[in-house]
Amino acid sequence: MLPRYLMGELPLNKVYMLEDINFELIDLNTLNVPNYEDYNLQEYPTIAASVSRGCIFKCSFCAETQFWKEYHRKEVQKAVDELTELYEKYGRRLFVLTDCLINPLVTQLAEELIQQKKDFYWDVTLKIDKQVCNAITVERWRQGGFYRARLGVESGSQQVLDMIDKKITVDQIRTSLKNLASAGIKTTTYWIAGHPGETEKDFQMTLDLLTELKDYIYEAECDPFRYYYTGQVNSEEWSNVGRSFLYPEEAKDMLIVQTWQLNTEPSREVMYERGWWFKEHCKKLGIPNPYSISEIYQADERWKSLHDNAAPSFLSFL
Repeated sequence: MLPRYLMGELPLNKVYMLEDINFELIDLNTLNVPNYEDYNLQEYPTIAASVSRGCIFKCSFCAETQFWKEYHRKEVQKAVDELTELYEKYGRRLFVLTDCLINPLVTQLAEELIQQKKDFYWDVTLKIDKQVCNAITVERWRQGGFYRARLGVESGSQQVLDMIDKKITVDQIRTSLKNLASAGIKTTTYWIAGHPGETEKDFQMTLDLLTELKDYIYEAECDPFRYYYTGQVNSEEWSNVGRSFLYPEEAKDMLIVQTWQLNTEPSREVMYERGWWFKEHCKKLGIPNPYSISEIYQADERWKSLHDNAAPSFLSFL
């Protein structure tokens, strides 16, 4: 779409959607390797790449499947060739893969990197599923350079997981986090406070699961539930319970976009309160959410103390 826009083939001043290009998706295997020559990469120990787009799941709050419509990916050999070219050109061995989901090709990618004896590391979003519950499989991923898994855990309550349509169980969360951590792979976990229908008991289950699995969680980040008028998998379904503007009508002209909220439980105040309690509970347990270099260093030292096979520290890539 962008080349057509730049060539003047599409009108100006319009928000473009896939509908405007008849849902045509680019073959990722035809894309050029990203060019980072205009960036001062000396400031960054990592470099971004990708091997797929989209997702094969439809979690209630997510916009990924609404945006990309379908999952598409590169051939594994093409992906490895691109990582190799980026390494040879920029000297980076740690890649942050910007994919929404690595599951459909994670084993193939790891095996290809092992076979080609590539000394690369990769940090990517992974969904908890049956293959993550296989300790031997996960150990093989680690051998292939899997550095950090970014996991949408969302909740410790099975009821909430079912409402989200995560298609996972709390037991699978336990097994997956233990397998990944035992293999030395960093586990960055993402959680939601205040999903529609979440009760106080549900939220307590999240805190209890954090307590139980604290030594297998490298990092924990919790966001309050956010509702959007359109774009989420459940946007239309949630609209049936009623929605309203967050800010008063007289502020409408001062805003670029409106913020909507659902007229359902838990309330906005409660969800933000739960987010605060989540953060305080993690502090009590010693589970970090690091951002600065010093915080990342401390988080890596904690991880090494907990797991003998821990992945290299982030600072080692500087």
